[in-house]
Amino acid sequence: MKRLIFVLGAAAALVLTLIVWRARQEQHAAVASSAPPESPTAAPHSPIQGTGRDARSTSRVLPSERAAASEPPSPPEVASTEILVRGSVRDDRGQPVAQAVLLWTDDRGTESYAGVENGAYSAPGLSAGHMIVQISGRGWHTEQFDVALDAQPSVQQRDFTAHANAQILIKLVDADGQPIFGSGGGRKHPGNMVRAMASRRAPPALLGADSDVLAHDSECARFANRWELTYEHKDLATDVLGVLELLEPPPLFVSLLSGAAVLETRELTELPAELVFTFEEEDLRAKLGGLRVRLLEADGRTPAAGRGVELFSDITMYAKSDPEGRAELHDILPGGYGLTVNAEMSAQVGPKIVIAPGQILDLGDVTLVPVPMQLLRFVFPEGKESTLQFVFKPEIAGDPLQTLGPSDNRVHGTEIPGPTRMSFPGPGTYELRVTNVGDFGGRESLHFGALPQRVVLGDQPAGEIVVRIEPTTEVLLKPARESRGEAVWLLSTADGLPCRRVRIAGRAPGRIELVPGSYTIAHIDPATRAIGSRQAFTVGGRFTSVELQP
Repeated sequence: MKRLIFVLGAAAALVLTLIVWRARQEQHAAVASSAPPESPTAAPHSPIQGTGRDARSTSRVLPSERAAASEPPSPPEVASTEILVRGSVRDDRGQPVAQAVLLWTDDRGTESYAGVENGAYSAPGLSAGHMIVQISGRGWHTEQFDVALDAQPSVQQRDFTAHANAQILIKLVDADGQPIFGSGGGRKHPGNMVRAMASRRAPPALLGADSDVLAHDSECARFANRWELTYEHKDLATDVLGVLELLEPPPLFVSLLSGAAVLETRELTELPAELVFTFEEEDLRAKLGGLRVRLLEADGRTPAAGRGVELFSDITMYAKSDPEGRAELHDILPGGYGLTVNAEMSAQVGPKIVIAPGQILDLGDVTLVPVPMQLLRFVFPEGKESTLQFVFKPEIAGDPLQTLGPSDNRVHGTEIPGPTRMSFPGPGTYELRVTNVGDFGGRESLHFGALPQRVVLGDQPAGEIVVRIEPTTEVLLKPARESRGEAVWLLSTADGLPCRRVRIAGRAPGRIELVPGSYTIAHIDPATRAIGSRQAFTVGGRFTSVELQP
């Protein structure tokens, strides 16, 4: 009897042990099944090429560290939220797009680029949520798409359709139908400097003193001359000056330009395959201008020989004065230019000169004066000193766009430590604007800047001009949801000093950095350059979001 009781007790213990063991196994299986699966194809966590975001890193715990950890055990690892998106980009006929760019922008304005090669792309490091995807590239219409990315799976597929921009062949011939431009693309032939543009309204005879005389992008089109296209291995007929790629459909005005001078304008109500403009070489050459000046030493009588004279806009022309102090420049494209004398002397000829079509501008006798130096000091937070770049430009009263100019191509640089010396520009009202802090052209921002400031100078240099450099704050500019195309906005300080132009693509939000303070922002009409109503906002020490008013 005792033996039977012992056997039954052992059997009961064995059954109980089996039940406990199976329960533990089921518990382990449930925990394992709740863990997120790993991505079937692990994407490298590297920044996207271009201006993409940096990939976020996921902390990992080594086995030895787990063993050494004290009770209770550490929580399980959290899976990365990065998403790899890949797919195809085809045209409206279903053919793979050879080359384009996809720009992914989230609701906080963070941008990531993905290149399209042979109809395929791969965009790692994206986050779940709403994205605006923009397709762009030479030959392709810039379009935006709304895309929603789910948190799972970690690899997702999105395909896009691109639409080609309309293109017009621009031909330039004489009365006999012969091309009137030279080979090789050099500037010696006047036909080589002609370009085409498209606009919503008919342009004036002279675009303006602040227009880039060689720019190939315009309000509604991009222009590529035959030499650029030949470099891309495109065969063109001998009479083709270039290709005008339309960014907007007709009705449009297409103009032929020499510098900032409009040679001829055609109104387009429908899309032609080509436009033929007829000129004679002599007519094109007659549109070019010239400059004469006679430089005198400070006594106003002695010729200043051997002084370099530089005329600049987005191109630069140079001449040296002869023994009589005379200097001449020829074959100048019409438009606005700055003028400097390359010497320890200064020629006071004003902030900008304008060469009209066919004009030989004679500045007469210009007396050089010794160049006094103006001292500037840029004050950084302690321990944060760096080099920087700035512009010091005459303020154009009532015209902030011309004060900014299309490009700041006369940039001053600093060295640290100590004050900066700059040639005294003469009496007048100027705007001092810091354009970059850190290495010029560097990709990494140091997140410092300065508010622009107005400087009034007399006949002699002022005392040391002090500019305070401060940490910047990220500002998100959110356009209206119905926005389309590229819009240009003027950003100014509360007291009206222009800071910069800001370009916003369609309805995608954009991020900029600003020094804390009060600002206004206003839309710039692309055709009339009129500035719309100003919208005020304030920047503090934290991330700021501004809803742009349509």
